Amino acid sequence: MAAYLTTVRRFSRNGKIILSYTFAKGLVLALQGLIYNLYLLSLHFSPTLIGVLDAMAPVTVLLVSVPMGLLADRIGRKGLLIACTMSNPFVVLGMAFTASPIWQVVLALLNGVLTTFYWIAYPAIIVESSSDADRQHLFSVNSWLLFGIGSVGYLLGGLETVLAGQILHQSPNAVEPLRWGLVLNFAVGLVGAIPLLWLRETRRTAQQRQERRSYNYGLFARLLVPDALLSFGAGAVLAFNQLYFTEAFRLTAGDVGLFLAISGLAGSFGALVSPLLTGRLGTARAAIALQGTAFPLIAGLALAPSVGVAMGVYTLWGLVRSAIDPTYTAFIMEQVPAQQRSTLSGLYSATWAIGFGAGPIATGGLQSATGGFTAPFLVAAACYGVATTALYTFFGRRARRPEQVADVGAAASRRAR
Repeated sequence: MAAYLTTVRRFSRNGKIILSYTFAKGLVLALQGLIYNLYLLSLHFSPTLIGVLDAMAPVTVLLVSVPMGLLADRIGRKGLLIACTMSNPFVVLGMAFTASPIWQVVLALLNGVLTTFYWIAYPAIIVESSSDADRQHLFSVNSWLLFGIGSVGYLLGGLETVLAGQILHQSPNAVEPLRWGLVLNFAVGLVGAIPLLWLRETRRTAQQRQERRSYNYGLFARLLVPDALLSFGAGAVLAFNQLYFTEAFRLTAGDVGLFLAISGLAGSFGALVSPLLTGRLGTARAAIALQGTAFPLIAGLALAPSVGVAMGVYTLWGLVRSAIDPTYTAFIMEQVPAQQRSTLSGLYSATWAIGFGAGPIATGGLQSATGGFTAPFLVAAACYGVATTALYTFFGRRARRPEQVADVGAAASRRAR
């Protein structure tokens, strides 16, 4: 633990700046997730329209992530990141002060576009802002802040609506208290983006500009196919976890909400285990081991005989899932040259959007056809199994330890030529 903390304290300037924004980003995502749909409901928007607005984020990720990644590799990441993160809070502010459905759709699309660039930029910036010794720690702490500590935003948003309701003598679910929750979201997002002004971007060499034009498409496919399968499997389960526990075990919504909150916070600590695994196995083999572990856990969820077993398996899967993300992200970023990383991030975001869009559709169809969650969850488990097999086939037999990947980008560039 002491060595872990020492490594964290030695993060580079850029690494610490990215972590500070990631913490704010986690709060913003939680605030938005808690308040926005309630705000739309308080405006008497129909459930159909609310569903359309919720779909704006994955749709825009799918449409703009690759073009934005290509643009970032061409002109640089810092300027685009600052422009997007500084503009995005004002879009949220616009959402807070309009009751027009048309404007909500326009602003939701714009919010999705501006939000997308963070997911494209941060992996490349982390790789360039770290050494082999601390890279996995930086990815892991970033993931933990985003999905673990960031969940404090749920508590912050709930307290804000109650306090605003008391001051205004209104229900916390009324329009005005929820509107001020979005204003709080604006403030957190804007203040959190300010440190990004001090990011330092690496100057590009002529060789790096050449690397941007020399893509190894086969390598890209081998990196992205396993992720598409993982996204499909995860989306197939996560979109229906509430219904699974309420329908399969007759739990109340309150019980399920409390369990998911506790398991989510506990699961986020899995991200901090990632450096220990990669230090022993290397990023490729650690990713393979984690994905392989998830396979029987999801199958166990599908076949769980009791609510206690289901809760235990789901919590363990949460730990593994939160460790997979920083491990696999670090691995794929190490495989390509510096000037192709934003493009790869854009494609990585696109496969996430496709998987998380198709997975719930498949689960919904299978659940309707079979009357339960056993069949769809077994399909999700199979996706993890196939992804693990594919990753092992592509990279496991020659898996490199982190210190051995320094020249991977140059080798990929030479092969592409």
